[in-house]
Amino acid sequence: MAKSLDDDLYRGTAFTWTVTGIMTFQMLWTTLPTFWLMGYKLKHTLMCLAPGMLLHAAVWNALHPNMHSLPDIPMRDGVPSSWLAWARSSRFFKFLYVNHEGHHVIGGKGNYNVCCPLTDHLVGTFIPEKAWRPRARSTYASFVAVSLCWGAFSSLRRLLDGASARRWRRVDGAWRHAYAIAATHHTNHTGGMARS
Repeated sequence: MAKSLDDDLYRGTAFTWTVTGIMTFQMLWTTLPTFWLMGYKLKHTLMCLAPGMLLHAAVWNALHPNMHSLPDIPMRDGVPSSWLAWARSSRFFKFLYVNHEGHHVIGGKGNYNVCCPLTDHLVGTFIPEKAWRPRARSTYASFVAVSLCWGAFSSLRRLLDGASARRWRRVDGAWRHAYAIAATHHTNHTGGMARS
């Protein structure tokens, strides 16, 4: 499994076109009978399912790979992240981020749904933030700060790509030292629990 994730640019976090197709096909087996029982025709069912799946993939791709510091999804690979990337700083996306953060803090034993957390409430897998926050080591605010720092570091690394190996090791070592100090400072002064 780890090898297949290493071969995937998005490390299994994205709704690629293949994943979106599989998910849509999987949804047909529950959606078609449910909508038929409610009196909907096939045409109307598909008119609800297709945009719903597209919206889900758009929210997911704008949010989930970005949460894990992975690249945005271009059109050639799946529903583009750029469609909803502007919403990442919205209250709703911050709420989704924090909810999904809980999923990882509790070891993947709850808060499963990245885009539709109401489902976790309905099936009893929702874990409130107050239950998992004391175990958290990072926050949305620290994630954004680290992302900004990592972006600056990556740009610097590209600039120095042609530099000698010795000079690069000095820059890399200085960066790692500064990052370790900043991370320690953040944890010591916020208890790892700062919120944006």
